[in-house]
Amino acid sequence: MQSGFYIVSSRRGNYLPEDRPPPDRSSYLLVTLEEPHPAFMSGRRLSTETDFESVKKRYDYRCATCGSKEGEFNLRYKRVRTQLQKAHRNPKLPLEGDNIIPQCQFCNRADRNYWVYDERGRVIGIADLKPIQKSIHDR
Repeated sequence: MQSGFYIVSSRRGNYLPEDRPPPDRSSYLLVTLEEPHPAFMSGRRLSTETDFESVKKRYDYRCATCGSKEGEFNLRYKRVRTQLQKAHRNPKLPLEGDNIIPQCQFCNRADRNYWVYDERGRVIGIADLKPIQKSIHDR
């Protein structure tokens, strides 16, 4: 889905077309190659490669969100080694320059472009209302 492919999973609560049955709990469904996933934002991907190594060095090779160090066991998932990935500080902007922070594979997936971060990896804004709409609390 990050590349625009229209892939859904009932586990994540994605939109499923009415004419296709939902996949079982542990599978994915490629809906079509003709159009991107409705949530895909095409203008936010890198047009040129950014030096991610210097970004990781600036963060001491740690996840900006949870602090897990690259290559070492993750602080939350004790049996898995941390792999740093390029993540957006603001998911509505292109993944380049000052808009890149390193996040471990778990933080990058869990956040799913819902939040806007400062340079220290702390949430400073909301990029997508889905987490609020899913909240069990009334306003």
